[in-house]
Amino acid sequence: MRTAKGSYTGYFQRRGGIEDAERRLNCFPSNRLTNKIILDIGCSSGEFTMLIAKTFKPQSVLGVDIDQKLIDTANNHLQTEKSNYLLIDNTYNASAKKKLVPRIVQKPSATNKNVSIIHDRKDYPHNVNFICSTILDNSIKSCSYDTIFCLSVVKWIHLVL
Repeated sequence: MRTAKGSYTGYFQRRGGIEDAERRLNCFPSNRLTNKIILDIGCSSGEFTMLIAKTFKPQSVLGVDIDQKLIDTANNHLQTEKSNYLLIDNTYNASAKKKLVPRIVQKPSATNKNVSIIHDRKDYPHNVNFICSTILDNSIKSCSYDTIFCLSVVKWIHLVL
């Protein structure tokens, strides 16, 4: 189903799901991702972004998409993932079902477009954040990233003159 911005819900599954994502991840050397600050432009509903965070343990991953519906879906997936983890001595127990207090970036409001991006947590799932924005947003442009993903977005680029 198409969203208001022309994207598709369930795009990750349409692209081959976890098998395709793992194949894509194998193309990237871990030294470019582990303990790094990563930006995922056009993150859609966040599945690939969370897989990056879980697989490579970067310092932080920020998923950005222009479609609020997809970001809401991504944040719901992230909250579900956080509810499946319990911090015990800096390790996670996925079998525990205790709700954690989320460490999510401050959401921009209509009056305040600035976003505070947190880069201080390395542990999954706290190393993942999602925001609805464009790459032209000053809060995104002002940060420094070690690696930037921009996968499957070329067909969504529209020039507005």
